[in-house]
Amino acid sequence: SIFVSSNLESLLDEEVRKNGLKWRLNCLNGDIGELRGGTLGHVFARVDTGKTSFLVSEVSNFASQLKDDEVIVWFNNEEKGTRVQLRIYQAVLNCSKEQLQTYAEDAERTFEDRGGRRIKIYDSAIISVDDIVQVLQKFNVRMVVIDQGDKVKFSGDKDMATHERLKALYGKFRELAKEYGVDILAVGQASAAAENKKWL
Repeated sequence: SIFVSSNLESLLDEEVRKNGLKWRLNCLNGDIGELRGGTLGHVFARVDTGKTSFLVSEVSNFASQLKDDEVIVWFNNEEKGTRVQLRIYQAVLNCSKEQLQTYAEDAERTFEDRGGRRIKIYDSAIISVDDIVQVLQKFNVRMVVIDQGDKVKFSGDKDMATHERLKALYGKFRELAKEYGVDILAVGQASAAAENKKWL
């Protein structure tokens, strides 16, 4: 049907009773609520303020809640992919790099048991909206992280002013979240004008 169901029971099943992904931080569970698909979020802050650390922590928690063949795909066009993957190991296992080296064999098993293998890093300096669509069509993706969202390319974006381009790009992200029923968390970098400001 092209129309949304008006049956209350089915609406409650979809929007209230269906288990969503819970955040690690309780304040986010209270303010945002569980993620049930179709949500676009934007993590926006200055350089080197912990955006990736925040996401690694939350994504490692989300991964432990996935079912069957569900995966989280982290589209990485910023930091070195192996560095992000190592940080995911640390977050899933709640340990330091030194502990990973000392207990590598045990760490590998525990990482898998806690859902760490469900986090897939798509690592490329240039990522396009088409690349994201191909992955969404091929895998059972429950969540997408795009680090950095602002750098993702799409057809026709070269002739656009920056603000027009970003408006169109994040519109495309919202459409993907809705069409594929996934939650998308994109990262954006605030300019120097945002330095020492609480509200950006």
